[in-house]
Amino acid sequence: MLVRLLTRDDPGQTRAAARLLPSEDVFVPKTVLQELVWVLEYTYGFERADILGALTKLLGLSTVRVEDAVTRAVDWYARGMDFADALHLASARGAHEFATCDRRLAGRAGAIAATPPVRRLGRGLCRVRPVRGPQAPGGRGPPAPDRFGARQVGEFLV
Repeated sequence: MLVRLLTRDDPGQTRAAARLLPSEDVFVPKTVLQELVWVLEYTYGFERADILGALTKLLGLSTVRVEDAVTRAVDWYARGMDFADALHLASARGAHEFATCDRRLAGRAGAIAATPPVRRLGRGLCRVRPVRGPQAPGGRGPPAPDRFGARQVGEFLV
């Protein structure tokens, strides 16, 4: 619904979304906003400034409710962090620290003094190693995806 409203690529769905948002209370989960930003960036090629403008307008509607982490994530996105990274970090509020293998996440979070503090794990912990055995076809190569399509966990809370 939000993608249709912002891209206006389906007139019927755009009208329905435009009628719904100002007239009814709507809860928008952070995962929906994460997907919205991803789709706008990578599918439609929207610029960061345009996405920020859309998020600011959306969050400014009195009928729209979001999780607390969203406002912090939008602020950090405006200051240069990737939106998904900002949302993960903002959702970790109250954690002692946020550990990651992602050099860019650690650098950008440190540059804006985001909290919890981000610690980049050492190279030895972050290298992807081939899995031998039943997970990898033929016992060689990268690990096979699990049933959810995941190959490894990149971030975790400490």
